[in-house]
Amino acid sequence: MREPSDPGPRRLRLRRRLSGRALPARRPRHHALRGHLADPEADHRPRRDRDQRNAPAAGVLTLALVEVSLDDFHVALVRLNRPEARNALSPEMREELATSLERLDADPEVRCIVI
Repeated sequence: MREPSDPGPRRLRLRRRLSGRALPARRPRHHALRGHLADPEADHRPRRDRDQRNAPAAGVLTLALVEVSLDDFHVALVRLNRPEARNALSPEMREELATSLERLDADPEVRCIVI
């Protein structure tokens, strides 16, 4: 057991540290064999397959990905509504969020926006 006045090895930085050269190299942001960064427009699948993949399934109710409410104090509350994906930002959600924020920004009644 150490004394209360003893700062210990961490405080005195007595532990051995690796030099900057000993650290492993970082991986490149893109893989050379794959070419450039991912481009969704350059999808190699036929167009009808892409359209079917992005279309909502038949009989599925699609809810708004972004819910907006305004209270009596002129505060707009923007809620992300995609709990099945832990509110991960999809391209559709980004577009809906941007549209909602632009609309709220243009509204003179809104003084504050909380996301």
